[in-house]
Amino acid sequence: LLIHSDVVRCSYCKKKFLTTEAKENHQKSKRDCRKIFDERLQCSECGLQIKRKSTLNTHMRKVHLKLYQYQCNNCKRLYSSIDCVERHLKAIHKIENPSEENVTFYSREQAKLLNIAELNRIPAPRNKKSTT
Repeated sequence: LLIHSDVVRCSYCKKKFLTTEAKENHQKSKRDCRKIFDERLQCSECGLQIKRKSTLNTHMRKVHLKLYQYQCNNCKRLYSSIDCVERHLKAIHKIENPSEENVTFYSREQAKLLNIAELNRIPAPRNKKSTT
């Protein structure tokens, strides 16, 4: 006799099954529940389909919001995710184990102000050669 507490749920779509075997068959079927679930992650701005939520969040911050919240403390370059700045630190500055000392994190409000200033920065005037 099965009671309601014995119901097994699919971790992707939350569909209910009476047995673990039925749930596993559902997840391995031609329709592949996980694949269908992952395909639902779509950028609301441009329609780009992305498998992971963290990647979609990075895409939104970088491409659509132009929000760069992480800064390399060595060269002051701005990045949209901690992964990007850590990759930069390893590749460019040869820092194998980046730490908090190498990165500055800005709140959304700070980043918006910093990003606006960075995007609107006027290049420094070049020194003209003296003709005398």
